[in-house]
Parts: sequence; structure tokens; C-alpha cells
Amino acid sequence: MTQISTAIIVTGGASGIGKACAESLASAGRPVSIWDLDQGKSTAVAEDLRNRYDISTSAFSVDVAKLDQLNAAVALSRKSHNVLGGLVHAAGVDGFGPLEQLTPELWNSILAINLSAFPFII
Repeated sequence: MTQISTAIIVTGGASGIGKACAESLASAGRPVSIWDLDQGKSTAVAEDLRNRYDISTSAFSVDVAKLDQLNAAVALSRKSHNVLGGLVHAAGVDGFGPLEQLTPELWNSILAINLSAFPFII
């Protein structure tokens, strides 16, 4: 398979929509950097994709709600792949529950994970 040289960061890449996006990118020959809270799962997904699609992969434990982790994670991804060509921001949480349990802290946490990290990643 011909590999495209620029890698794509996939947040939430160890499960769900993020994992499906990483698989789709890998099947097209695109290198991927898997970011997820769970380093073990990130590593397992990256290894699986590397073995099945013969692409360059990397895996990092990143909490996208913590903006101070993003610069370091981008630097590590660049070190692994040299050039980054895009981002799939699939990390996300829901706030499912009774409305009376919604607190400002929970709301801010949901926004930080689902929305706030995106402009600061690349």
C-alpha cells in the first residue's frame, strides 16, 4: 500500500468514533497518531493498525481537557511522524442525566473536552 506522508492526529482514537476514523484513515494508507486517556488502549489500537495496514502509527495518553498537555502531545506526534496533516477531534463525553444534576463544573468539563481543545491542538 502507498503511504501518505502526513499523519493525522485522532483524539479519542482508542474507541468508538475515534477508533473508526483512525481505522478508515489507516485503510487509506494514512499514518495516524492515536490520542486517548487510556495509554494501553491507544497503544493496542496503534499496533493493530500498524500491523494490518503497514502504516506509521503512534499512541499517546492525552487529556484534551487539559490544555497544558496539548503542546507536548503535538510535539511528540510531530517527533513520531515529522509532518502532521490534520486532526480528527473525536474525543468527547456526554452530560446525560437529570437536569437538576447539571452543575457549572460538569458543564465546563463537557465543553473543555468536546469543544475547547480543538483550536489549541495544531
